[in-house]
Amino acid sequence: MRSRVSTLSPSSGVVDRAVPVTGWASHRGQGTDVYLGSTTYPRLLAGDRGGRQHLLNLEENPMARSSSHRGERWFHRMSRGLTAGAAVALLASCGAVVDPDEIAQDGPVSATGLPADVVAAGKLVVATGDYKVPTHFKNEKGELVGFNIDLSRALSRELGIAVELAAVPFDGVLAGVRSGRYDTALYNMSDSEARQEAADFVDYAVSGSVIVVRKGENPGVTTDPTSLCGRVVAVTSGDYEFSVLTTRVAELCSQAGLPAIDVQTLQNDDASRTALETGRVEALVDGMTTTPYVVAQNTEELELVGKLAVDGSEPLGMPFAKGRGELVQAVADAFRRLWQSGEYQRIAQQWALTEIVPPDAGFFAVNLGKGLDGGGNS
Repeated sequence: MRSRVSTLSPSSGVVDRAVPVTGWASHRGQGTDVYLGSTTYPRLLAGDRGGRQHLLNLEENPMARSSSHRGERWFHRMSRGLTAGAAVALLASCGAVVDPDEIAQDGPVSATGLPADVVAAGKLVVATGDYKVPTHFKNEKGELVGFNIDLSRALSRELGIAVELAAVPFDGVLAGVRSGRYDTALYNMSDSEARQEAADFVDYAVSGSVIVVRKGENPGVTTDPTSLCGRVVAVTSGDYEFSVLTTRVAELCSQAGLPAIDVQTLQNDDASRTALETGRVEALVDGMTTTPYVVAQNTEELELVGKLAVDGSEPLGMPFAKGRGELVQAVADAFRRLWQSGEYQRIAQQWALTEIVPPDAGFFAVNLGKGLDGGGNS
């Protein structure tokens, strides 16, 4: 059964008075989290299956603990005040889109630069995943957490509108965006020229590969790709890193007259890390959106060398259907404000993902800087 969470008027007899509230309130039993800004709202009530009313606990920011964490992390941030109509600022669905008909709102949404259709809908529907640590995954309570999830909260506050997360398979994201089922996605999707044929993108994070060695046993590997020449290096089968090492880096080794890399292809990321920890390989090369976080959780065994200095890595981007230029611009501007305020950097640091933080606010361009019209107007 889907959850039903509504903001109701005093005339309904459900809202008894206005109270100051902050943070997250979990309607636990039905899997929906409700985000509220740090302002005064009508008290929210949610009905259980028997029709009884329960006051949601809004006075504490509950701790969301990930089973992959060592220790405890808090996943919350105070927001700027929103209108009552935007009080339900994030609905984290567990694998399915929450039915829009089950969301009731009072009054207009106070939105920042958003198109009229989005304002009228009162929310943005954002596709994401639920399996990739630390960007989007479920914690031990079954709640969606991660870097992309926190970014969606920040965008919700910055744009002044609700964000509804839909956890869906990656291979259906672009089709869903093009059809209008989702407004956009936060899914570690690379912004490539090929994908721009189907959608417009707002670039939001640096992408690429990082190098990891055993703690205190670096054999002389640096971020210079030629430092890998002649080394035994692990990569995960099918990943971008295999292509990079066997083509561009292999060519650099050849041009420098250095021995080729002995690329060991492993079945998954865990197998690659095990090969490194047991000494079967001298280094591993893996993606920037996962590896720094894993190293941060295993500092006694692993050491992060840094980003592999190879040109051509594509930034991560949020896809939008063609013809939604006003929404694209609004989201790009929101990202720039988040970067300028330091909020973006704070979120990245929390998830040990400082390597993917853009170098400046100008990074948040449209379609690799080509803009909506292909002429760089973004």
